[in-house]
Amino acid sequence: FWNTKALVVCKNVSNPDRRQTFYQDHCTTILFKTLLSYNNDNDCKMARTSTWGVVCSSQIVLLILLGESCVIFGVAPPESCAVSMNNFCNHALVQQKCVDIIEHDKGVLPLVALMDTDAEGGAAAWRCYSPSCLSTTSNGSKIYKKGSDCRLYCSRPELAQILENCTDPIPAPIGRQINVHATDVFGPLSEDCEMIRTPELTRTRSALLLFGQCRHANASHSGSRHDGNIGDDMRPVRMVLSVSVDHGATWSPATFVTQELGTSVGVGIFDRIRNRVVFQYQTFLNSNPYDGTTLYQMYSTDNGKTWSEPKNMSGFLLACNSGPGGQVCGAAGSRIQTSSGRLVFSGHNAGGTGGGICVWYSDDGGETYTVSKSGLFVGNEQSIADLGSGTLYMNGRGNSFPWAGTRTSYWSYDDGATWSAGVEARGLPEPDSFGCDGAVIAIPPAELSSQEKFPPRVFFSEPAGPGGRISLRVWCSYDGGHTWPRYTGINAGAVAAYSALDYYVENNATILVVVWEQNPRILSYRLPVDNWCPEKTN
Repeated sequence: FWNTKALVVCKNVSNPDRRQTFYQDHCTTILFKTLLSYNNDNDCKMARTSTWGVVCSSQIVLLILLGESCVIFGVAPPESCAVSMNNFCNHALVQQKCVDIIEHDKGVLPLVALMDTDAEGGAAAWRCYSPSCLSTTSNGSKIYKKGSDCRLYCSRPELAQILENCTDPIPAPIGRQINVHATDVFGPLSEDCEMIRTPELTRTRSALLLFGQCRHANASHSGSRHDGNIGDDMRPVRMVLSVSVDHGATWSPATFVTQELGTSVGVGIFDRIRNRVVFQYQTFLNSNPYDGTTLYQMYSTDNGKTWSEPKNMSGFLLACNSGPGGQVCGAAGSRIQTSSGRLVFSGHNAGGTGGGICVWYSDDGGETYTVSKSGLFVGNEQSIADLGSGTLYMNGRGNSFPWAGTRTSYWSYDDGATWSAGVEARGLPEPDSFGCDGAVIAIPPAELSSQEKFPPRVFFSEPAGPGGRISLRVWCSYDGGHTWPRYTGINAGAVAAYSALDYYVENNATILVVVWEQNPRILSYRLPVDNWCPEKTN
């Protein structure tokens, strides 16, 4: 699993090979997996006649003989896995009421992931402990207070799987490359739209809506940069819309959603309860997209042919702003209505390195909004998918983190009310350290019996590079975004930037609608997925 320094206490390690394993290099490179393997009757029977120990300066691991078995306790996750495991303890357990119960019993939060024993002194296991039940050793390690009646913990075997995913080498993904003839969505561009950027897909009951930013040349990469990320002057921009009634095979001529210049970063969510599209966009007064912006919202019940009067919604987002020049910007990425009916929007601002993410949601169809209790948290452009039962997955750019050049994953286990800290999406590379916007979508199993056993397949799209925004890839995950074992590459070497995803089912086959930028155009392609990322059924 990982190398660690340790204090090992045991009886009669008579096997010289095993003793050498523990003593190796003065205990500075002990493999924890080897230590765990010393947890069975045969090994412990060798430990009878003498006591030995080695003291090291870092983490404490105690291996103690108890009858015919060995118990390991006081083992914290390695640093590279601690964030993910502690996130699970403090977020994923909300549904199991662990956090609520511990808080009710006056336990200190946040919970800590630790392999240790329980109040009865039983076998060590991965548990989420309240700091109220932990003591600190002389070298700063945390350990459960043995012999106490403190029961402010929850046994969580899922932590072992998170640890395995985090520490095991990442298998090489199964990939394939295809060359396709994609559809040019908007066709020849006019003087009004020298380029169209940031495609966003919204599916209604009868159509697929594609929103984009109609830009002039001076409103894109040539614009002045304010935080090293977006840097786009949105003042000469308007939002446009194209509609498909055949799942992206053909598209209607573009129409303007917003008539005034300086209206951009629009994204829509179809409210299936009220049968209308909820569309949010922002107005921009300055070249800095994080300064002087106002959030508006309007509705359409006819697939974007007509819209309600815009309504200023900025008052609901005050908690997202970090002061002058740090207003939240809706930006690109997938937004959703969850299985509960909640509308979940998100954006980011210029606070911190690469910006900070903010999530706002509505339970009344967009009349009012609540900002996530997580407030403004580290990250940049992001996309959200619904995994069901209140679990949401967010995938964002990694340029705000030490792992820049690799994507970032976040999870919510309470329908978007709170979010975990970002963790490295291992094995999911970006085209370069600056990154790019990506799209994410979850497709639940077709059969109810499978839905009870398997999480949705999650698909993610972004250019793979290397060295820039080229070579679009669509990735597949079977475990809610933790690993990405398969991908399909589209038109290797061709320019590809921001993208969007949707899907439909036809003749029992699942087909993704993939839309992406190929400056100055927006392209679309219908990608069958069951042949390279089949649904799991057993």
